[in-house]
Amino acid sequence: MGNTKLYRFLSWIRNKYVQDLSRIYSPVQFREYGQNVTIESDVLINMTNRVIIKDHACIHSGTLINSMGGLYIGKNTGIGYNCTIFTTQHRYRNAKTIPFDNVVELKPVIIRDYVWLGAGVIIMPGIELGEGSIIGMGSVVTKNVLLWQLSWKIQRKSSYTEVKNTIISARRRGDFSLLECVLDLIEQYNEGE
Repeated sequence: MGNTKLYRFLSWIRNKYVQDLSRIYSPVQFREYGQNVTIESDVLINMTNRVIIKDHACIHSGTLINSMGGLYIGKNTGIGYNCTIFTTQHRYRNAKTIPFDNVVELKPVIIRDYVWLGAGVIIMPGIELGEGSIIGMGSVVTKNVLLWQLSWKIQRKSSYTEVKNTIISARRRGDFSLLECVLDLIEQYNEGE
């Protein structure tokens, strides 16, 4: 009995190690890879050869990227924790079976320069995020976002509070990049409801 538990444990450790090694990315794997790019651990990108990442981009841990349809990430872009980016979808219009058939539609996602994605953002296939746009945490992006636009969807009141507290704690740490602008826009949005 004792040997079985030890074997299972060692097998689990080995599998975890192999899984972690498969998630270490090298610049040569990508179609284009800029300088000072940060890809944290536990990021899963299924087809790195279809990804272009420009200078100073950062992808935080827990992010899942389905890049079969192609992905462009502009310079100085931040992708928050646990984001999901899809570049493919099943054909559901004029499909031969219900709800969809076996045809996969490739729709590239373009994330321009200076874009900030909050934690838990989901980007659907074929979306373009304009330069400088900010996507609030937990948002599902189903339409293109214009240049320097804030996209925010408050699904529940605590979502607003969580984001505001996150921003305030960043301010206390001395991280003032874009925080004033975001806080002002959130306040304007909140007053508009």
